Amino acid sequence: SILGIVEHSLTSDSECFLKVKEFVYEQAGDFRDILLIKASESGYLHLLRLVTDENPDKINASFNEIQGKTALQMEEEYAGSAITRILNELDNERILESFRFSPLHRAAMKGSAQVVSFLLEGGASINDATKLGETPLFLACAAGHLPVVQTLLALGANVNTATAESLTPLHVASKNGHAHVVRALLNANATNLHVRSERGEAPLHSAIANGHTEIVLLLLKKGANVTVAATERVWTPLHFAVQQNLLSIAEILLERGAPVHGVSRDREETALHLAVAAENLAMVQLLLGKGADADALDRCGKTGLNYAVRSKSVEIVTTLLKYGATLYEYDLGWTPLHEAASVGSLELVELFLAQGVDVNRRARHGLTPLMLASFARQTNMVKLLLDRGANVNLGTYVDGYMPMHCAAQKNCPEMIRLFAKKGADVNCLAKSMGYTPLHEAIRNKAVKAVHLLLSLGADPDVGTMFGYTALDMARDYLQWDSL
Repeated sequence: SILGIVEHSLTSDSECFLKVKEFVYEQAGDFRDILLIKASESGYLHLLRLVTDENPDKINASFNEIQGKTALQMEEEYAGSAITRILNELDNERILESFRFSPLHRAAMKGSAQVVSFLLEGGASINDATKLGETPLFLACAAGHLPVVQTLLALGANVNTATAESLTPLHVASKNGHAHVVRALLNANATNLHVRSERGEAPLHSAIANGHTEIVLLLLKKGANVTVAATERVWTPLHFAVQQNLLSIAEILLERGAPVHGVSRDREETALHLAVAAENLAMVQLLLGKGADADALDRCGKTGLNYAVRSKSVEIVTTLLKYGATLYEYDLGWTPLHEAASVGSLELVELFLAQGVDVNRRARHGLTPLMLASFARQTNMVKLLLDRGANVNLGTYVDGYMPMHCAAQKNCPEMIRLFAKKGADVNCLAKSMGYTPLHEAIRNKAVKAVHLLLSLGADPDVGTMFGYTALDMARDYLQWDSL
């Protein structure tokens, strides 16, 4: 780059140094300001010295005076001059004057240890903060620049200062996975192991949430608290470890006394809920082995077994049952059998029936597994349940809605035949509106179901509670010529 060539020339040619210095100081102040920024972030020590020789006060400048000019705008001001060759190198991004970045901030962020030392020797303020509260140490830690971090710590940088969002250097180094920086901070007596960010997270939460095992071990060795929950979601460190599938970290946390029964604030989920939702069998086994409650409920009344059935995780279901998970009522009367029938898991339904669960067990409103399978158009599930003794004439409590109504509504001729073969009444009435399966088929334009029901003896003259027959409905609402 041109700036790189200039820097090299300054180191080898004293005459060049004087000429460049003369050239630079013939230019406007804002040009020198941008040159200072680029020299700071690029590590061009000689160019930096050249710019600050006659203006040492610039070392602590926040560059508010640049007034947001971009390199492109400055290039237009100096159009046609040799300066444009240098300006062409400069980013066209707006100078971050609103964040009060000084040369020291830029040098720390870019990892220029020599420049950092030069600026500090020249009087730069080591703990100067940007508008967001970020010190040079914070920026160096965020970027993982260990030599800069070591330089700043050796010269007295405050290791415990926090940003406007209550983030410390230890937070950001832990989050970004810079184990060498975390070690340096801890060795420098960082005492903010338990300081919370605005989101309520301590450095340990940040390290676990981002999967940085080595940093987790470093923090735990220094005494990080494994029981404290992050305040935003009230997730404990164990929740974060389970969410990230960090089995070894979860083991360590549990050994250190992490609460296996802790629940989150938003959904009241335990770590076991998260492990089951992630279909992580090894994690599920670990948590259950450490005493997790297999029947713990989340805010919606769901157990781990409910989660496992929903995802058809047979191995996890079997493991939960081994540790005492109940097969009976939960979540408004639903059982795992209802859930399995709804999602179409034949293997799980067989498993639950083999455990003695009643095939006709009714949930809230009287819904049976057969009704749920019918609503979900799970024909193979319907066959299995019927083979195991499901009653086709058990409807909902309030309106007597039957499996035959479901099959008609969903336009499933095969299910209609199966129900009819098992003795279902093709003219059964739903109490609330007085609909027959034929009414349901017409309302839902289920043509195949209409024809099959008629062939099975469905009466088109049966009226609803308002006296509407199936023919009335077809003529007045659907105008089907085929009926």
